[in-house]
Amino acid sequence: LHVETQPPGAQVTVGGATRGRAPVDVGGLFVGAEVDVRVDAPGHHPRTVHVRMPAPAHTETIQLEPMR
Repeated sequence: LHVETQPPGAQVTVGGATRGRAPVDVGGLFVGAEVDVRVDAPGHHPRTVHVRMPAPAHTETIQLEPMR
């Protein structure tokens, strides 16, 4: 799973484990696997997206909303 965020550089957590800052590659997931991907960035609302792996090399781009 390749995770990108807008804005770039958000902290990425997959299945409860911190994976680093976006863009980041997460290995060990198989087609059909289901995971929750949480992204956090300063000045933005955190967001969690449920992902079901559709293909071996899947990119998920997650848009964060700025706090007002």
